[in-house]
Amino acid sequence: MTTTSGYTLFEVSRPSQRFVHVHADPNELGRVYQADLLVNAGMIAAPSSIH
Repeated sequence: MTTTSGYTLFEVSRPSQRFVHVHADPNELGRVYQADLLVNAGMIAAPSSIH
């Protein structure tokens, strides 16, 4: 663990199941969780982006 400015950072484990991260902001993709598939799409476009 790393401590910075009074906050403690911790490791986020990788889930055993496949993980798809969908977000409209590309800067948020993969930021916290390590995903198998990153999809930069909004709510309307997301379903058609994943096959």
